[in-house]
Amino acid sequence: MMAGGVLMTTGFVISAFVESLDAFLISFGVLSGLGAGLSFTSSVVVVGFNFERRRNLATGVSVSGVGIGIFILSPLMQLAKDTYGYNGLLLMCGAVSFHHLVFGALCRPSELEKLSKTKDNIFKHGNERRKCSKLLSILREIVFLFSNISFILIVVSMTFFTLGVHLMYVHFSKLLITKGTSETDAAYLLSMSGICTGISRLLIGFSANAENINELMLFSGCFSLLGISGLLLPLYVDSYVGQACFAVMLGMYSGCCYSLLNTINVKLVGIEHLALAFGIDMFGAGFGSLIGPPISG
Repeated sequence: MMAGGVLMTTGFVISAFVESLDAFLISFGVLSGLGAGLSFTSSVVVVGFNFERRRNLATGVSVSGVGIGIFILSPLMQLAKDTYGYNGLLLMCGAVSFHHLVFGALCRPSELEKLSKTKDNIFKHGNERRKCSKLLSILREIVFLFSNISFILIVVSMTFFTLGVHLMYVHFSKLLITKGTSETDAAYLLSMSGICTGISRLLIGFSANAENINELMLFSGCFSLLGISGLLLPLYVDSYVGQACFAVMLGMYSGCCYSLLNTINVKLVGIEHLALAFGIDMFGAGFGSLIGPPISG
């Protein structure tokens, strides 16, 4: 998480001063993107390792902060851009990203992680001739994960999910403006979407803790409802009320999966593979985010 904060901060600060598009793509896209991925993945995995009985609720609480951030920062970012320009906005983003170092320093290994490392050390010292390289161990774990068809389907679903949902977030405000909505009102609708995604992540995490709730059904159900609302969008996007309704549905259904992934991964592949499994999930999500907007044009 701390390494991610360093990369994000560095990427934003450099982006504020570069003048060429190629340099901006490297600083903003590569550096900041890698930092964001490291920070988010590690923060969610830390929660998954430290909670067992209420893992869904704990994950829901942690990822609900994303929605709160969208709700608060969308109008503030618009105001910062209008006041200080893009350079000032990027510097402010760098300052906010620097806080990852502070919160990362507060995280500590869970008892499960400590026990696992202790067992590994005992095994290695007792079997020096048989120990394999770390790289080979990771490759074996990857092969194990990709031999699980259910896990592969989760990764594929995350890829297609982000391919579509990030396309919505990229083009939604532009669509609203073409329908006559002002930039300020469009920013407020995105804020509305943000607070809804924060609330839904918390509620999904709370409800998924019930014993009679199937996390996989909840996971696929949220994706299905989001797809239906997007499919029917042309029928009601012309009115501001319709735009607001879609913003609410986009927020409610787009973030629910992140509250459930920890528990789903643990049930599918086991707690010992949680970190790598969640990382592969996020790789699939990142790939969908990468190809989605260019495919849409």
